[in-house]
Amino acid sequence: MKPPTDLRQLFCFGDSSTAGESDIEHAGWVARLSSSAIKRNHQSNNTCQSKDESTSPAILDCRVYGLGVGGETVDGLLVRFESEYLYRKINNSRRLVILQYGINDIVIHKNKNKVPVDIFKSKLTKVIQFCLKDKVSVALLELQSIATPQQNHALNEGNDGKGVTGEGVTGEDSVRASSVRRMQDVDLYNRALQELKHLYPIEVYRWQDIMSYSNITEARELLASDGYHLNSKGHKALANYLENCVGIFDSNS
Repeated sequence: MKPPTDLRQLFCFGDSSTAGESDIEHAGWVARLSSSAIKRNHQSNNTCQSKDESTSPAILDCRVYGLGVGGETVDGLLVRFESEYLYRKINNSRRLVILQYGINDIVIHKNKNKVPVDIFKSKLTKVIQFCLKDKVSVALLELQSIATPQQNHALNEGNDGKGVTGEGVTGEDSVRASSVRRMQDVDLYNRALQELKHLYPIEVYRWQDIMSYSNITEARELLASDGYHLNSKGHKALANYLENCVGIFDSNS
């Protein structure tokens, strides 16, 4: 008799950071998790085949879906979430949705945030409620710290104006990028995520914990030369935290 299959689905919704922007080593934290999932699936398959099928553990089948869209805010998430999720949903699987939003929502446009924090929180609430109704686990990822114009200059020093993707990033460009995003808004929107955690049975992954797990002391170590995208080190730290500390592929997750 063939061993049963332990099917797990990980849906990663978000913006360009979720899509892997600025990770020149491995195309982003979602791609890193996907590679780990493939290795785990292969190892599990080999283990089951080498044992008596009647006593073998369940075959592990982890599937990771990268659903990040560059520049997206929660406005776009709400429009596409249900259809994207239902298209990939497999009945009887264990499902986790990770939402990485906020870094575009906080952009200052016409003297206010592109998506005001109350609307940000309201639209995330609708997605959370949909997931919980469908018995899906939900985790929110905090907004990462952003660099000041002065820190942006330091990030670009010795880089000949090149961003981590190899594209030119001038000092003027990096100052402009940080001028439309404010650290005070990062803190405000992160507090909104914590408020949602108190209202619903969900998780919020904090960058302080992610950094601590990888022994990183300075937030700017995680940032690309534009001052707000994650660099390869940041993507790696996040993937390591999710896999090894949170244990998203473990049997008790």
